Amino acid sequence: IKDQRVAIHKRLFNRGNYHYQTNEKHMPERHRKWKEIKGYDAQYLLNEAQKIGSATHWAMQHVLLSKIHEAQTYNSCKGILHLAKKYTADRLEKAAGRCQKLDKVSYGMLKRILKLKLDQAEEAPEQLSLPFHDNIRGPENYR
Repeated sequence: IKDQRVAIHKRLFNRGNYHYQTNEKHMPERHRKWKEIKGYDAQYLLNEAQKIGSATHWAMQHVLLSKIHEAQTYNSCKGILHLAKKYTADRLEKAAGRCQKLDKVSYGMLKRILKLKLDQAEEAPEQLSLPFHDNIRGPENYR
C-alpha cells in the first residue's frame, strides 16, 4: 500500500492557475463524516439568503459559483449571512442590490459597502451631459 497510486485526477486549468477537484468517493472517511456533521450545503445557504431577499439570494448564488469547488465558498457564504445579523437584513439586501447592478459580488464587497454605509447613501444620478463651465469650450471652437 505504501507508494501505491490510489486515484488519478484531471488537472483543472483556469485563468493561468491549476485548481484542485475532489471526488467524494476518494475522500478519507474522516472528511466525509466532517462534511455530514457540518450540516449545511449550497441549498441551505440559498434558502437562508432567500429569506433575506432576492438580491441577497442573487449574491449568494454568485459567490457559490465563484470557485470550482463549491465547498471553498461556504465560509464566505456564512459570512454573508452573518452580515445580516451584524448590520440588519434590510441593509444587507440594499448592499446586495448595489452589487447586483454591477453584476459583481463578493463577501468583501458586501462587507465594505455595509461598513462604509454606502447602502444608506443615495446613488449619484448618471451624468448624461457636461455641466456648464467657462473653461469648457463648445463645438463652435472646433471649426
